[in-house]
Amino acid sequence: MRGSMAIDAVEELLGVHFGEEADETVTTLAGLLNHVTGKVPASGDKIEMEGHRFEVVEANQRKVLRVRIRKQMTAVPTKT
Repeated sequence: MRGSMAIDAVEELLGVHFGEEADETVTTLAGLLNHVTGKVPASGDKIEMEGHRFEVVEANQRKVLRVRIRKQMTAVPTKT
């Protein structure tokens, strides 16, 4: 997914609301990751939130360009 994708579109696509992670100044996926980490994440960085893992696939010193998003699987308790 492109880092420039609108945060509203990301929320709709994933079925989540970033709420406290994103304030009114966050408008893109890259902006959300910058805001949450407090820096521009580097390629290979992974951020977990709202049941998803966001992996930075491509970035430069100024911005995140591409992100891979995967839903985290919850562990199913085993019967003993």
